Amino acid sequence: MSTGYANTQIQNIHNRRQLHRDSCNLTSPPAPCGGRRTGGAGKEQKGVTALPYSEADLRRAKQADLARFLQSRGYRLKREGNQYRVAGYGGLIVQGNHWYWFSREIGGNSLDFLVEFLGMDFRQAVHELLRLGENRESTPPRREKRHRNSAKHFEPPPRNETDRRIRDYLVKKRGLPESLIEELIGAGLLYEDLRGNCVFPCRDRSGRVRGAFLRGTGGRDFKGLAPGSDFRYGWVWPPADGGFSSRVVVVESPIDAVSLAAQRPALRKRHCFISLNGLRQITLFTYVDHHPETETFILALDSDPAGQAAAEKLRLMLKGAGCKAPIMRPPAKDWNEALVGG
Repeated sequence: MSTGYANTQIQNIHNRRQLHRDSCNLTSPPAPCGGRRTGGAGKEQKGVTALPYSEADLRRAKQADLARFLQSRGYRLKREGNQYRVAGYGGLIVQGNHWYWFSREIGGNSLDFLVEFLGMDFRQAVHELLRLGENRESTPPRREKRHRNSAKHFEPPPRNETDRRIRDYLVKKRGLPESLIEELIGAGLLYEDLRGNCVFPCRDRSGRVRGAFLRGTGGRDFKGLAPGSDFRYGWVWPPADGGFSSRVVVVESPIDAVSLAAQRPALRKRHCFISLNGLRQITLFTYVDHHPETETFILALDSDPAGQAAAEKLRLMLKGAGCKAPIMRPPAKDWNEALVGG
């Protein structure tokens, strides 16, 4: 990723997070972000300037159809399954309201694209995307239906009748506590597919399954995303107490998350865990963008050179986005080796 592009991406994430904080403090008395405010509704605090756009407007702008916007601006798009490749931009992929530029390892939502890729002013970008939505409302119904049906949804791997193989593998071979495995299965965060693989569903903020991370249980050391997965979404494990957490532990795999939780029970109680399913930077920054209320990201990546280099890079980028990002290094190559070897 180029330094200039990375800095632009970080700065805009920081601006959006600050916008979220500001929008949570426009009325009096203050309330937690996302919570219910009481008193002073509809009134501005003295010295506080109202935002030019509401949170609903910003959500609409982020969710605007990016392919449609690009086509309206004369860009040439080539369909590849349920996504588009932008001609002449070396690996720039658009899908729905998201984009990813593989050659520079950057991406985001529709609003990010206008600001970071096209260089628009933030307010102008919101205006353009909202106007696109208004124009779309006047589109003939038949065209709208055809466009909507062209997109494909992720189909999770079919579930096996039993979870015996994954229980044996995770508990006996990987040394994970049976109680935590039972918890994950009960919460719908883990199941066994027809091939006996561990399936870790990856959901977006609304709870919709957008992909799945697979781990083989046989002799072959298989791991990776299920076909059709949206790589922007990682596997997320909410806090044990079921409450809100502004602190997130970042790991490379779901097994690392469970291994670390077994060794540090206090982390499990009040921290959320996210698996990047490797070292996918876009997965972390999708979470950062969608959860502006999160303040601290504990980077608990592998202790090998690749893991620690990624941790340091992400630490600097998160710092630039206004987040705290301490590094927690496993005493072995990864947290599962530390668990089994300890």
